[in-house]
Amino acid sequence: MKNLGVWLAALSALSLLACSASEGPACVSPQGCSGDPGAGCEWACIDGECRPLCQPECTLAAACEGHDWPLNCVGHWECQAGVCQAVCDTPVCSADGDCTGALPCEFGGAWRCDGGECVADCLPPPDCNQPADCLGGAWPQGCAGHWSCEQSICQAVCDASTCPDGTCDDAGGEDQGSCPIDCVQVPCTTFADCLQLAWPLQCVGVWACQAGTCTARCDSSCSTEGLAVASADGCCAGLHPVIDCPPDLVCEDNPLYCVDCSDRVCDPHENTFNCLADCPQGCDLGARRPFTCPGGATVPWCECLAPACPPVCQPDPTGQEAWRDSCTDQVLLVGRCEGCTAVCDGIGFREEGWYASCPNGPAPELVAYAFCAPRWSCAPDPASLCGK
Repeated sequence: MKNLGVWLAALSALSLLACSASEGPACVSPQGCSGDPGAGCEWACIDGECRPLCQPECTLAAACEGHDWPLNCVGHWECQAGVCQAVCDTPVCSADGDCTGALPCEFGGAWRCDGGECVADCLPPPDCNQPADCLGGAWPQGCAGHWSCEQSICQAVCDASTCPDGTCDDAGGEDQGSCPIDCVQVPCTTFADCLQLAWPLQCVGVWACQAGTCTARCDSSCSTEGLAVASADGCCAGLHPVIDCPPDLVCEDNPLYCVDCSDRVCDPHENTFNCLADCPQGCDLGARRPFTCPGGATVPWCECLAPACPPVCQPDPTGQEAWRDSCTDQVLLVGRCEGCTAVCDGIGFREEGWYASCPNGPAPELVAYAFCAPRWSCAPDPASLCGK
């Protein structure tokens, strides 16, 4: 019993010590509470503790009528446990016209009756107010044209009447995507930098380099394909000026002609030395090209001829066989040549010239370097022949 008394005394002492160490209540009055209790709330001191007392959001549904409607349906407000709750009314409709009330749509829309429920079809945010608002969008068409703004939505419109026309109309909806021919600026230093570009206008004309940019310009006086031109920039767009004078001849004034050296056809005034791409072997020997007059009639114009003065095999004054120029009789090469013919080979390259081709003989031997491929011979001014 003595030990039990000691244990109880110790327990009593510990209890007194714990009580003396407590901090007491957190508050005595609401004035002792600090911090924000929350919207619509105030502090209260309950059982020595700070507790927020909040006013209910509503006591009746009528108190909720001024709130923004959050649901995509027609419905009504209810006050549940002091909080406004939006509740859809179902079923409420049998046709679209049964649906009324404010739409929960920022950019407008319309009510639709779907299975007895009113559903709001909201419009997307507007793309545009004018065509210029659509510039820079991804162009979805495989044609050239412009952007239009239809009912606030950007629409891609194919339009060959306005694109190309040589002007980039950004106010009308043209940009590098919708009308690249007009709107992609190609830098240049001379008109020649523009000759490889596609012609953008519905007229004949010429390229010009204006303010460092390639610019298309209508010009009915430009020279068309095959005709002579006074200056290098006078050819109609798509054509290139070339000199139709063989390198082995001296031509007066080095006349220029307008040609399309990219169509894989050896046309008049094109040859191996000014348009090898179209004339890898020269023109077709004996071919003829007429000139079409403005009224539709044709007159003789060009004929493809073999070069004059091919080498011939003749003995020299001592009786030795030799290749000679058939016009000047100049000896080109001394050696056996009986039964051999001179053929043009190496056309378009440095080694172009006349080579001896002998039956049952050795490989062709060079007789003389020359520009020997067939060439066009054309009337210099075919238009003057019209009407005669």
